[in-house]
Amino acid sequence: ADNPLTKAVAISVPFRLQDAALRLEQGLSRIYQEHLMKSLRRTYRRKFSRMPSPLQIDVDRLKNFRDYDDKVTAPLHGFAGADDYYRRCSSRQFLRDIQVPTRIIHALDDPFMFAQTVPQAEELSPAIDFLLTARGGHAGFVYGNTPWSLRSWSDDRVMAYLEEI
Repeated sequence: ADNPLTKAVAISVPFRLQDAALRLEQGLSRIYQEHLMKSLRRTYRRKFSRMPSPLQIDVDRLKNFRDYDDKVTAPLHGFAGADDYYRRCSSRQFLRDIQVPTRIIHALDDPFMFAQTVPQAEELSPAIDFLLTARGGHAGFVYGNTPWSLRSWSDDRVMAYLEEI
């Protein structure tokens, strides 16, 4: 109620973190997982090259998001483990309470989720304008006839929403 925002937008939302971790272990999503795991390992090493780590962990031995979240993310942020972190931080449980007009843009082919990850209409606050597309990937939503004339469908939807009075 005390939020200073008059509108908000979220794209490719982490509705269920446990679904994202599981989905990234399947099919072509494994490509994303390995890329992101390399980045997470690099970030961890960089951060703790300047200060001692409170964890006794070899991040190179962590092979997937769930491992990383269980051994790094959760303990660094005060959670009991990955399950506790996923349960408390997944956004789906908070959607009903949103009071600020909010557009959420999400695609069914997002490689970070399953079809059942998408919230049902009764889980959404009346303040949410939910745009669910068949295609768009994870934060992609790019279209155009040629590589030099590509546009972002989601950027267009964001600007149109924010410009509405």
